[in-house]
Amino acid sequence: MFARFGTFMYRRRWYVIGLWVLVLFLSVGLASQVGSVLGPGDFTIGGSDSIKASAVLDTKFHQSDARTSLIVLKNLHGTIADMTFQRDVAAVVGKIRADRALRIEYLDDPLQTHNKQLISRDRRAVIILFSSRLPEADIQAQIGRLRTLVHTRGIQSYVTGTPASQEDYAVQAQNDLQKGDSITVPVLLIILLVVFGSIVAAGLPLVLAACSISVSLALVYIFAHYVTSSVYVANVVEVLGLGVSIDYSLFIVSRFREELARSSGDREAAIVQTMQTTGRAVFFSGLTVAIGLSSLFFTGISFTVSLGLGGMLVPLCALLVAMTLLPALLGVLGPRVNFRARHWIMVRTGVRRQEPVRDQTPAYEHSDGGIWQRLALFTMRRPIVTGAIALAILLLLAAPATQLQLAYGGLKNQPKNVESVAGFIYMQSHFPSSPDPTSIVLQPSGSRSVLSRPVQAGIRSLEQALRRDPEVVSVTGPTDYLPAGATPTPGQLKQVIGRFISPDRGTALITVVPRHEVGTSANERMVRRIRILAHGFEAGALNGTNIFVGGAAAGYIDWNDALYSKFPFVIALVLILTYGFLFFAFRSVFLPLKAVLLNLLSVGAAYGVLELVFQQGLAHTQLGFVPEDGIAPWVPVFLFAFLFGLSMDYEVFLISRIRERWLFTGYNRESVAFGLERTGRLITSAALIMVVAFSGFQIGHEIQLREFGFGLMASVAIDATLIRVILVPSIMELMGKWNWWVPDRLRTWQKHGVMEGDTETETLAKPEPAGAS
Repeated sequence: MFARFGTFMYRRRWYVIGLWVLVLFLSVGLASQVGSVLGPGDFTIGGSDSIKASAVLDTKFHQSDARTSLIVLKNLHGTIADMTFQRDVAAVVGKIRADRALRIEYLDDPLQTHNKQLISRDRRAVIILFSSRLPEADIQAQIGRLRTLVHTRGIQSYVTGTPASQEDYAVQAQNDLQKGDSITVPVLLIILLVVFGSIVAAGLPLVLAACSISVSLALVYIFAHYVTSSVYVANVVEVLGLGVSIDYSLFIVSRFREELARSSGDREAAIVQTMQTTGRAVFFSGLTVAIGLSSLFFTGISFTVSLGLGGMLVPLCALLVAMTLLPALLGVLGPRVNFRARHWIMVRTGVRRQEPVRDQTPAYEHSDGGIWQRLALFTMRRPIVTGAIALAILLLLAAPATQLQLAYGGLKNQPKNVESVAGFIYMQSHFPSSPDPTSIVLQPSGSRSVLSRPVQAGIRSLEQALRRDPEVVSVTGPTDYLPAGATPTPGQLKQVIGRFISPDRGTALITVVPRHEVGTSANERMVRRIRILAHGFEAGALNGTNIFVGGAAAGYIDWNDALYSKFPFVIALVLILTYGFLFFAFRSVFLPLKAVLLNLLSVGAAYGVLELVFQQGLAHTQLGFVPEDGIAPWVPVFLFAFLFGLSMDYEVFLISRIRERWLFTGYNRESVAFGLERTGRLITSAALIMVVAFSGFQIGHEIQLREFGFGLMASVAIDATLIRVILVPSIMELMGKWNWWVPDRLRTWQKHGVMEGDTETETLAKPEPAGAS
């Protein structure tokens, strides 16, 4: 099948190239607009406690976190009692109210409402809080104009809140991507030049990467109209696309050059043999990566679905480009793929240097035992010792994973020069309220009023119980303004209606300011304790009252719990699908099992390295971040899905080459040595390329993406060294003929797909005697 496909690609090469030019023309136009359809991502879980609380806050109190903005105004020359400052604040409020584009729904000016939560402790600053009827994306689009609107001489202003934070993050993410590309792409080109020694061969993988990334982003632009998608998707597509596309191109171009030399320059024969062998490996590798990422669909959570879909598009687009455009380009280039800059300079300058005619066959074709073959043979002569050492190192790296904690992280790793971050930090240190308080919503069942004495007594008891929590700094609710056991006066009611009691008297609100910011494990534990306490009051003093605990921290908890309830299913699905797919590719019972188990070990080692670096803080000063309480909860899940596919890349390429040789010779040890000799240099180069590509995540400011990228880098490096170079040969030596065992009824099927045929007659290692494994 792959041979016929290669023939078709070669004979229709100009049509294929022309079609791709048209596709790229359309893709670039769509890809350039992808930023307009990406947002913060949906971290909500339908039907959860936090969603119920958010819905009530929105309808009863006009408080929607996604549509609420906070404007911090600090008097640079005095306190809030200064008349000039008060006039300036009134002018700012007037401009906001008069701006029809903002569509103000609710506004709190503490100089008029005397809301102490919005006045700084040193009485030098106030917070203007307002909510808008605009959708979140439209509010974000207004942030830049809003900052210009509130700018006032003599006043330090910060526009912050969720819409401003998301807008700032989107801008920062785009800047980080551009900065990362400007550093990693030149480094990748240098690596490719060293690997290929040819400008043309080195440039092809980068061209193919640009094509696959453009098509992937264009498809992201389309599906983002139907699936709420995070700005993380663009980061993942660009960085992953760069690494995967170059990897696939590297293997195909290298094999084409090898086959071109063997076929004495016959382009068609070289492409057919390349697609029949390495093309087949790339096909199975790309689909294996896609299978790992497709498992994220089954979480049913919008954020993971969008990143899973975006990530899955990358290997599929890279596969499509590598299997169609690349062979067409190679068919056009032919021997020119080996073009060297030095030769071009000599021709242009008229220099004619006589050099001996050299065989164009790559150097390792003539080797009686290259470094990779010698390493494989050394490993296989001592399989128990070498395998045990490599296994011990991997288990040692994986051991810290048992201490891995989950936490979103606070503001300490965020760039302080970003206005929304600076505003949050100022609020935390100067105001009695919190930018992200925990909200407790109470709704008595039926037509009962929250002003009834039994409900008020229960709310007062709940507030007192909340204040006893060591993580709670302050608790503010309706009973702070209403008398105990007495009918409130109209003046007292005016202080709470609309703020702590809904206008219809059917809902009450308590806000809790935590000691630690949202994203820390201490804050998460507090929210979980509050929920236990609230459930106790639902069954006791506030019997008949529905209590919902909301806020950013509560939303994260609900999202984490939903994600990890599906994680075992994701693991099982990936293991089963990967085993089945590799069984079909390798036609062996044992080899897919070995691949799955080694990949689990690789992922475990990556988790351990993450815990050592980002949680314990190993080398954090050199890496430029502050250790967090734990790893972002989505990172371990996504690492598993991504790494299970990416690690299979090298497994597929290595075992495919070993299987080619085994089908030709029947000797296990010689086939393993031969396969590692032919792929060892390429696998190492591909891993280095992948590590450099993933280092783009480290250039940015977002700590969660840095954790994700570092985990990918660590796993790829571990996989391409300890696992593929040491453990795979040692295990295959120990298993011998059992590597290739299948039930008797599948023997004929196993022999199908002989890819080497009689095209390789040389033997790099000494043939094994009859009966050898």
